[in-house]
Amino acid sequence: MDIEPIPDFLKLNISIPAGIGEQDESVPVESARFLESKFKESGKSNLILKVYPGADHRLSDSGVSHRSEFFAELSSILQSKGEPHARRDPPCF
Repeated sequence: MDIEPIPDFLKLNISIPAGIGEQDESVPVESARFLESKFKESGKSNLILKVYPGADHRLSDSGVSHRSEFFAELSSILQSKGEPHARRDPPCF
């Protein structure tokens, strides 16, 4: 597709939670790190990226699932109405 979504993402002023497994074979972790770098370059702090070490696309690592942890954080963000200033420090790793 000839669509560049990053400028549109950077216009958002709501919390954007993203979780990715470090060993994800469907979506390279480098793509999430690239997006994170674009937010930082733009002085934006509303992307909340958490990389789960050793985890795959399903956020699982050697039989251990990190999905509950991710969904708990997502729930916390949604309960704060997605406002970046209302959430805890982002769980960036």
